[in-house]
Amino acid sequence: MGYDPVEKSKNILQIGHFTSNSYMLIKQFTSLINTNKKAFIFSSGLVTIATSVFVQHRYFSTSKIMTSLPAPPQSPPKWDHTPESIKSETEQLIKEAKALDDKIASLYETATFESVIKPYADLENKQAGLINQLCFYTHVSADKELRDASNAAEEKLDTFFIESAIRT
Repeated sequence: MGYDPVEKSKNILQIGHFTSNSYMLIKQFTSLINTNKKAFIFSSGLVTIATSVFVQHRYFSTSKIMTSLPAPPQSPPKWDHTPESIKSETEQLIKEAKALDDKIASLYETATFESVIKPYADLENKQAGLINQLCFYTHVSADKELRDASNAAEEKLDTFFIESAIRT
């Protein structure tokens, strides 16, 4: 004959999962569905559409997202480097990293995550954007002097990173 929700609810009640009030609610609900199936299907469709529209508006609306996001924590990168500024910034980056290496080397006996790994991660997070930016000019700049300065900076940084990695 097919699936009968009233019979199913009676079987469940016999097992003892529901109270008699639950049985009455199920019976009334199935009676409503059987008497007016078109209205039930239509209202179910409206609920589905309304939920879909709400979810799409809530999670994918650019106007909502753009007004609710905080401002970035840092300013966007500037692309106004000169060959001299690339050289000086590269030297500054290497100087900061060497200072951290020296500091961490002095903590040999008392090394912890907080005193070794975290400072390395913090320095990497601080310097990574600028390092990538300084080395990027090698690939895109129309100015040969800027490309050469960027290439030299990349070579210096690579040499420093190798020396830092093998430092004992």
